[in-house]
Amino acid sequence: MKSSLLSSLTAISVLGTAFFAQVSPGLTQDYTVVEREQDFAVYRKTVALTNDTGSVRVQTNEFTVLDHGMNYLQNGEWRESQDLVESFADGAIARHGAYQTIFSPDLNSEAVFDISTPDSQRIRGGVRAIQLTDIASGKSVVVGPSKSPRQAKSFRPTTSSTVRRSMVWTPTCSTCGNTMRFLKT
Repeated sequence: MKSSLLSSLTAISVLGTAFFAQVSPGLTQDYTVVEREQDFAVYRKTVALTNDTGSVRVQTNEFTVLDHGMNYLQNGEWRESQDLVESFADGAIARHGAYQTIFSPDLNSEAVFDISTPDSQRIRGGVRAIQLTDIASGKSVVVGPSKSPRQAKSFRPTTSSTVRRSMVWTPTCSTCGNTMRFLKT
């Protein structure tokens, strides 16, 4: 029952987002947001309708859009989230969303990303190495550890490692200008 309800809510959220994305801003042009919180916004429009006898009645139209993290709280006010990452001297920051995130430019730093959740939790982590895993055999090969930008310029591996019979992986470093290659054998 619980998973069925969760599936239904997820489907409603996805459908609501898809509907909102397709009709926006045309449908919402005359609507006003009357309520919003982290995962929803209520849109309302009031229109005056006149019938054949000249009587006027007021009709209110309203719909609710559900989407995870569609709004964020700033200075006690709910604002619409934005898909925006801004540069600053020590990296980049996504500050206009429910999960605010700071990104480090150095993959070798202690925390490459630092996420602040809406309930004031903190999630920090990073990349320690890049590896390829063959799911069929379970074997893995480490392509290379993360390097600071200064170290990466001199990191130029020259050997190839066989990951599976149909592929050869040539380790390369994207920060020093080389590219990855997969070759059929």
